[in-house]
Amino acid sequence: MPQVPEHEPRVLAVVTASETAERTVEHALREGRDTRAESDGPVAVEVLVLASDRSTAESTGRRAEAAVSAFDGADASARLVRTAVLDTPADQTDVLLARLDERPVTRLVLAADSELAVDRLRDRLGVGAVELVGVASPPGRRSLVHPGGWRRYATLFGLSYLFYLAIGGFVGGLDLLTGALSAAVVALGLSSVSFSDAPTLRRTGPRIARAVAFLPVLLWAVAKANVALAAIILHPRLPIDPSLETLVTDSREDLERMVLANSITLTPGTLAVDVRDRTFLVHSLTAESRESLESGRLQWLVAWVFHGRGAEAESTDDGGSEP
Repeated sequence: MPQVPEHEPRVLAVVTASETAERTVEHALREGRDTRAESDGPVAVEVLVLASDRSTAESTGRRAEAAVSAFDGADASARLVRTAVLDTPADQTDVLLARLDERPVTRLVLAADSELAVDRLRDRLGVGAVELVGVASPPGRRSLVHPGGWRRYATLFGLSYLFYLAIGGFVGGLDLLTGALSAAVVALGLSSVSFSDAPTLRRTGPRIARAVAFLPVLLWAVAKANVALAAIILHPRLPIDPSLETLVTDSREDLERMVLANSITLTPGTLAVDVRDRTFLVHSLTAESRESLESGRLQWLVAWVFHGRGAEAESTDDGGSEP
């Protein structure tokens, strides 16, 4: 295997699943080809396969090698240096970072749906050096459009109607009529895309009640954060400590994650940048806002809204603590 000179640009494609191997490798090879055209010099393209077991590593490696062979047959301007298959049960991000310490790369290419910690990789290499490759929707993925049903329609109508009246005020008959018409239009247009599962009174009723109790707590947190942020802005030295970090939560449902992400963003000083399964990428402006979020109180409150006492039980089982 030829040794790559230190000054030679290197593009590393990291493959963690056979379903995304071809797309990731092809993208890396195109990057190598384009880099070679711009620099008018040799470019090394390496494929690294990370898998938790040997059989998966071998099957993924074969698909990656097939993609390399097919691309080389059409355009040999970028050359493959090595295909490394690692059988590692350890954290794949740690394994990758260790290899990057040994052999730095110019650009890192990986699938957008991989479980690698992208923020840690970008901290090491720089934002522009890490490129995410989009993947096709897998078979069996839930559709955006769901069968309608009267329960979806009735729930969305009721929520839209209450929101309209809360914003406009319970004034008179005309407001009640226009609110009903507006809520009907919203329900007709969005009832098939608003709920992945049909609402049930047994589940939705307690959630709404807990959400009503949660709202004043959230508004109080937002008010306190606004005052603290205003004090920082007015401070002559502007004492900020911006940071971009990951937050691992115990969220179980997509709707729960959406509510948590928006609650984080609504609180001044914190912003939910990205959500991937239970991992949130959060930007915090100050150490205080970061510590408040890391305390887990907001996560527990949102979990309580959706799961009631089950949120406390799961927090205890996972070693968490109730605020």
